Amino acid sequence: DYLQDLLLNIKKVYANQESLTFQIVEPKEKGFTAKIGGLFAFISFNHFGWSYPTLEYWKNVSNSLVGGYFTGKIHNVEENPISIQIDAKEQIFDKPNLEKYGEYRGVIVEKPKYGIFVDLGLHFNWKYGSLLGLVHKSTLLDQTDYENWNVGEQITTLYQGLNENGQLVLGDNRERGKWLNGEMDKLIGTIQKATVVI
Repeated sequence: DYLQDLLLNIKKVYANQESLTFQIVEPKEKGFTAKIGGLFAFISFNHFGWSYPTLEYWKNVSNSLVGGYFTGKIHNVEENPISIQIDAKEQIFDKPNLEKYGEYRGVIVEKPKYGIFVDLGLHFNWKYGSLLGLVHKSTLLDQTDYENWNVGEQITTLYQGLNENGQLVLGDNRERGKWLNGEMDKLIGTIQKATVVI
């Protein structure tokens, strides 16, 4: 029986704790339906290759993960009925070489009053995992963008560097971005010429 052969293969992989590639098929309330070794399985958000601070982040990003390929191990397998759970927590992602002021596509995962959190992992088809950054309102050339954008939408933004905590600074206003990515810190304690405009 074809299904039994597939299940036998999954059991062998589970017994040897080998890694397998799986594909995200559909978002669910607390995780994803995935396809692994020719069978359907479930992977919870808690067993994914990265974590977010809230369940809302997952809900806002999950549709953009459909079709993506990741690696993980079989966490649990049962036969009657067939039930397979995946654990991808140990998946290791390489760090991308982000180009300063380069344009990247991301998905909006949260929209607080001061800006939007965007995950640039989408730009690389999640090859590097989650690349979460903040587009502060002050780094937008067009302030109406903030009002028009909604969580779950895809946007294009500029990578401006990292802040003092190593977090991604995003936004299309380069001059404002310099104040957030630490570029202006070298001016602290120096004397600069200034022009009074008002």
